[in-house]
Amino acid sequence: MAATSSQWKVGDAAIYGKHGLGRIESVEPMISFGIKNCRIQISPQQAQISLRRPCDEARAKDVLSIIGGPAPKPTAACWATRVRAYRDLINQNIPEEVAGLYRELGCRQQLTASEKQIFQQARDLLVADLTPLYGAKALDKIKEAAGKAK
Repeated sequence: MAATSSQWKVGDAAIYGKHGLGRIESVEPMISFGIKNCRIQISPQQAQISLRRPCDEARAKDVLSIIGGPAPKPTAACWATRVRAYRDLINQNIPEEVAGLYRELGCRQQLTASEKQIFQQARDLLVADLTPLYGAKALDKIKEAAGKAK
């Protein structure tokens, strides 16, 4: 889906890939190959990354309910396969999937070093997504939801 300049305004919050929350610095309409589009600048080195909006209230509730949901059944896959799948979920940065990953890793008794790093990345992405709604209490909301996990 092509971005349009009416979708994004200077100062809007945006989530970009695995890098987290950013603010739009400029939006410039442009025509590329005859297609109307816009150039969105977040920071000079991040200008070519696809964007999505942070969670709205309804999606944030869904994300928090996933974090607080029932513990998943352990998988029998070897750690390398699990870590590869986890990294794919982090890179896709779909809030509901990241929340499920956070819940799954949070319920495990022992994590490998790679899994600990992925758990922290998932937490950071969730905080970035929820900060526009909850401000400094975003991490507290996540921890509270995780405490409700069954």
